[in-house]
Amino acid sequence: MADKIRRIEEKDFLEVSALYNGRKSVKELKWLFTNPGDSTIYNAFVAENNKNEIIGVIGYVLSIYSQNIFELSGSIPISWKLHSEYKGMAGVLLFKKVMNLGDFGITIAGSETAKDLYKLFKYKYISKIDQYYKILDLKGSYRSLHRKSILKTVGMFAYLSPSYFKNPKHSVDDIYFKRYDGSNFIEEQSSKNLFKKKITKNYIDWLLDCPLVKTYAFTIKKDKLNLGTCVLYIKEKDGVKKGRIVHLPYLGSDIKIWESVIDKCIYYLKENGCCIVNASAHNTMNKKGYLSSGFVNIKKHYKPLYIKDPKNSLDHIDLNNWYLQYSEGDKAYRSF
Repeated sequence: MADKIRRIEEKDFLEVSALYNGRKSVKELKWLFTNPGDSTIYNAFVAENNKNEIIGVIGYVLSIYSQNIFELSGSIPISWKLHSEYKGMAGVLLFKKVMNLGDFGITIAGSETAKDLYKLFKYKYISKIDQYYKILDLKGSYRSLHRKSILKTVGMFAYLSPSYFKNPKHSVDDIYFKRYDGSNFIEEQSSKNLFKKKITKNYIDWLLDCPLVKTYAFTIKKDKLNLGTCVLYIKEKDGVKKGRIVHLPYLGSDIKIWESVIDKCIYYLKENGCCIVNASAHNTMNKKGYLSSGFVNIKKHYKPLYIKDPKNSLDHIDLNNWYLQYSEGDKAYRSF
């Protein structure tokens, strides 16, 4: 009998966790695969062999992306894993199952095996998602930079060190942050010519439920104008805290507003003991905002972006300026 593909169930998680050899706990996987819009459903599929043993799993994030009134659903596969001794087609079948869930498919980076599947299923390389870093404490940041050798650690520290001395040049006095408490969600402003994920309260709540990091969110206002909600993560390891700007609402074309919002994020992370902060950006203004706020871009750390658009639904979209951040897929808490 051929391998069977079915949606994951509550009873499966212990067996699924074993596929990762302890690297992903049941608690992590239950959060990761929870459907933000319906917590009774898990966004994942498993593959079973003829002995009803689970030999593979794949999760997905299905999101709405919009520009003006134009909306499409995009599916991102996450945490694709097969049993180490399995040889067969289950991996392909799992991948195929999730790539067809949306109007188009998205993948960001991935293992060499995964990249081979991208080619097989005709995903098209689009562009690079850049990674930005800013040192907040020199001594602590050196301890946080775990490279393969001392020489590489020293090299990365030397490259990032100038970011410690660079700060935003401008400030806008009427930018206000208020701690998000679950009841004061602010929807992002629509943008006329920008393609971006539709951020919902449920999605913010899901990001904040991540069990592996400390999570924070703030609603942002400029005077009386609602700008949206930002999300920050802090991870502590061996007494060292690192911060991450997971999500910022799109802040328009005024670089002063970007600098002011990013500066408030930096201040909050520094006040909570972070020695370094990093962020991910693909959109032009988002990139300018980080660079103008003193961040350094390590070009070799970029994440390649791939798209599968079988209906050519994205032909009129400027994908090179797509608003993408850590709030895509499962990237927010990984490689932290």
